[in-house]
Amino acid sequence: MQFPSINRPFSKKRIGSYPYIGVLVNITLALFITGLLGLIMIYTYQFSIRAKENVEVEIYLRKDVNENQRLSIRKKLTQLDFLLKDKEGKPRIRFMASEEATQMMRQEVGVEFEEFLVGENRLPDAYYINVEATYYQKNKMAALKKQIEGLEGVYEVDFKNKYIEEITKNLQIISYIFSVFAFIFFAASVILIDSGVRLALFSQRFLIRSMQLVGATPFFIKKPFLRRAIIHGIIGSIIAYILVLILAKGFALWIPELNAFDYIGSVIGLGFVILILGVSINMVSAYIAISKYLYMRLDDLY
Repeated sequence: MQFPSINRPFSKKRIGSYPYIGVLVNITLALFITGLLGLIMIYTYQFSIRAKENVEVEIYLRKDVNENQRLSIRKKLTQLDFLLKDKEGKPRIRFMASEEATQMMRQEVGVEFEEFLVGENRLPDAYYINVEATYYQKNKMAALKKQIEGLEGVYEVDFKNKYIEEITKNLQIISYIFSVFAFIFFAASVILIDSGVRLALFSQRFLIRSMQLVGATPFFIKKPFLRRAIIHGIIGSIIAYILVLILAKGFALWIPELNAFDYIGSVIGLGFVILILGVSINMVSAYIAISKYLYMRLDDLY
């Protein structure tokens, strides 16, 4: 004779089988928040690179430089390792003649500047180059300035140091703020995932103790729970990462300038970080919870 009402609870309470929907929701939510902060930090880092690379280094030429010397200076500048190149591999360098610079100043400043220049053009010819962001450090900029000023025909180089220092300072403040928020949300994510796993395993505490009483080894008992924890961590990580990608796509549509950023590799790396966090936190939480119930006194299980 069969007793469905008796058999059903035992069939549902297989070892390692516990209510997992709530656990998945907790994992996905926690990892999505972590991924969102990671995405914002990637954008901040890319913005800092783009801001530095868009700063033009001004290279002023001596007034006695002739056409051949000017072309020679351009050729030497294009051969420099730190010169930034566009997507087509062309060096980002442009020339502004003295007359063109004077005309621009007249348009910006007005009549007073025009009267000031009567009889003599005081603005020299100049090259404007863009430098790779990694070279915007005090020691490197000093070395580059000395190298460029050593070229024949160059008398002054302006790296816009104050502007670069201001950008670096502001971005450092933003990075510190995001780091604090990232730490807080990461801690909250760990607590959220851990509490979800512990709460789910609470319903299995009597089954764990029953298997222990019939001679099951701790490894045998822990194995299905850890396997399930790994699976849940992978699923939650994948869902969270998909949501982050959808959000990144939405940001790109909302702010088209983001499409110019080179952050695909960083976003892929963020996916691996989310996966590692989801699996490791979930598995460690499950291991701690199971160990707790394995070595807990019977009276404390109630």
